[in-house]
Amino acid sequence: RGLSNENKKLVLGFDTTTNIASITSLEAGVTHRPLHLQGSEFVWNEDGSNHDFRVESDGNANMLFVDASTNRIGIGTSSPAYAVDIQAQESNNTLARLLAGTNGSASLRLQNDAAHFDLNCQTNDNFAIYDQQNGRQPFTITAGSAALVINEDSKDMDFRVESDTISNAFLLDGATGNIGIAT
Repeated sequence: RGLSNENKKLVLGFDTTTNIASITSLEAGVTHRPLHLQGSEFVWNEDGSNHDFRVESDGNANMLFVDASTNRIGIGTSSPAYAVDIQAQESNNTLARLLAGTNGSASLRLQNDAAHFDLNCQTNDNFAIYDQQNGRQPFTITAGSAALVINEDSKDMDFRVESDTISNAFLLDGATGNIGIAT
């Protein structure tokens, strides 16, 4: 409805040769094809142009936002500052949950080019930090008994506490089992 403008068009099309359905917009001689459907594939922004993607919920206009110009994803924000940026509208909400099935292990992997660690809720319900690079589990919180265990898998690994002036204010030598204070 409204006035017609030959410089602005929206074309719904289907190419019978490639079996691709698409929505194409034309404005001032510039063509954009933001949506393309082919078989079981739904592609937004196939041409790689600056077309953001946004999904609204009942209470958030930016429940899911893909910023095409910065290559970032926002959940709860239209201006993501990181590759994936989750912002809760309320301060007391859990931001994300990883739920494994019955007797499953839920993990979050933190990885760069040199090392990777898993934060893990294990099948025995313990919480652990696992060093994938060196094959060790240096930190475990045991479920039920409320125990904090350092070096659960008995590797040759030191435990050290620093003060502001002493690098070994407390040292447990993993190789010898000796304890040093202010050494």
